[in-house]
Amino acid sequence: MMKLPEILKKPRVFVDGQFEELSDAPLFDKVNPSDEASNPSVVLCSQKHVDVLAANSAEAFQSVWRKTPPADRKTILLRVAELLRSRVEHFACLDSLEMGRPITSAQEDVMVAAGFFQYYGETIDKSYGQTAPGAHGYLETQRLVPHGVVLAITPWNFPLINAALKIAPALAAGNCVIVKPSEHGVYSTLILAELMIEAGLPKGVVNVVPGDGKTAQALIASRHVDMVTFTGSSQTGSLVMQAAGQAGLKPVALECGGKNPQIVFADAISDEMIGHIAGFIAFTTMWNSGQVCVQKSRLLVEASVAEPLTAIISQISGSMQVGNASDAASALGPLAYKQQYDRVLTAIAQAEEQGAELLLDGRQNGAGFFVGPTIFTNGKSSPSIWDEEVFGPVLSIETFTSEEDAIALANDTPYGLSASVWTSNLSRGHRLGEELEAGKISIMSRPGPPDGCWAAHSAEPSKRSGFGVEGGMEALKTYSRRKATQFVY
Repeated sequence: MMKLPEILKKPRVFVDGQFEELSDAPLFDKVNPSDEASNPSVVLCSQKHVDVLAANSAEAFQSVWRKTPPADRKTILLRVAELLRSRVEHFACLDSLEMGRPITSAQEDVMVAAGFFQYYGETIDKSYGQTAPGAHGYLETQRLVPHGVVLAITPWNFPLINAALKIAPALAAGNCVIVKPSEHGVYSTLILAELMIEAGLPKGVVNVVPGDGKTAQALIASRHVDMVTFTGSSQTGSLVMQAAGQAGLKPVALECGGKNPQIVFADAISDEMIGHIAGFIAFTTMWNSGQVCVQKSRLLVEASVAEPLTAIISQISGSMQVGNASDAASALGPLAYKQQYDRVLTAIAQAEEQGAELLLDGRQNGAGFFVGPTIFTNGKSSPSIWDEEVFGPVLSIETFTSEEDAIALANDTPYGLSASVWTSNLSRGHRLGEELEAGKISIMSRPGPPDGCWAAHSAEPSKRSGFGVEGGMEALKTYSRRKATQFVY
C-alpha cells in the first residue's frame, strides 16, 4: 500500500538543506484525486517568507556554488541520478498519491528524472566557450557563465520530471535554484531536494518554496532572483513575463500551452500499419489522462482513410482501463484536482452544444476525478475543444482532402509547441516539416519512440507556446549568459 513519508505529513518548506515548518503560513488543503480522501496540506509562502528564502539562495550562490569545481558538480548530479534509481517506488508513490499519476507510469517518470540528472552531470565538463578572432595583441574570450539564482516555476502534470528538467541543467550551468512547484504537485519536489543534499549538494543551492500565484509573484520580484523559467499555461506565462519585466527585465524562459495537431495522410495507412498507427495515436493522446503540454489533441485525417482509422482509434481508446492511480492495471488515473476535472467536463459539454459529434464518451460517475478517453468528430465546429487547450483525455478529429488544407488546419492556432505528421512520402514530410509552425515536429511512417533523442532533444516553442530552449546541450545556454572579456597586450 502506498504511503507518504512522515516528513510530508506536516506542511514544510525546504531551505538551507533542511525541512522547516512555517507556523504562520496559510495552508492549501489537498485531496487524493483517486478517492477524494484527505492528503497532507502544503504551505503557501508569503512575501515575508520569500524574502528570507530567496536571500538564502543568493548567499549559497555567492559563497559556495559558483566556486564549486566542475568535477565536483558533476559528481553530485551523477549521484542524484544514482539515488533516484535506487528509490523508484518511493518517488513514484508521491506523484501517484498527490496528482493521480498511474503508479506504473510514475515509476517510469522516476527513471526519466534520473536520466536528466545523469545527462546534465555529463555535460558539465563538455560545455565550452569561444574565443573571437582579433588583431595581433588582442584576445577576446567568450564564456558561458551562470545567471545566479534561477527561479523555476513548475507545473503539476509531471511533478518530478518537470523539477528535474529545470534543476539539472540550471545546476550544471552553475546556478542556484529556487523551485516554486504548483500547489497541486509539491511532494516529490520536496523529497527530491532532500535527496540532493544526501548526494552532496551544498546547503541552499536548491531550495523549494511551496505556494500559489502570489508566492510566484513575490519570488519573481525578489532582488535575489536573477532569471525565471516557467512551464504552464500561456495565460500564466504572460503574467510571468509582465512580472519579470517590472522586476528589472529579468531573463525569462517559457514553455506554455499547446493545441498540437497530428496529421495522417492516406499514404501512411496500409492494412498492416493501420492498427499500429491507431494504437500509437490513442496512447499519445490519452497518456496521463491528456494532461500533457505536447498532447496531439487535434487529429487531422485525410478523408479517404478517416472512417476506418477513427473506428480503430475509438475502439483502442475505449478499452483503456481507467482506475485508481495505485492500481498497477490502470492505464489512466484521475485528473489531478477538482477544478481541472470540472474544466474538462465543461469543455466536453460545450463541444456537444456547439455541434461536435461525440463518438466516445469518457464521463464517469462515482468518487474521484475520473474522465476516460473522449473522442469527437467534426471537431472544428467546437471552439471549446478545437481552439482551446482542454488538458484532458479529449481528442478532436477533423478531415481534410489536400496537403494545403491540412497545413492550413494545423497552423490555425495561436499555439506552436509541437506537431506530428504520418506519411510515407519523404518529399511531403520535408514540406510539412518546413511549413508547420511548431517547435518540435515529428515526421513518421511507422510508430516509434515518442522522443528518440531522449535527453539530448532540444527545441524552442513558437507563438503563444513560449520561447527558450529546454533539453539537450542547448539548454545550458538558456541557463547561462555569454560574457566577453577582452585582453589587449
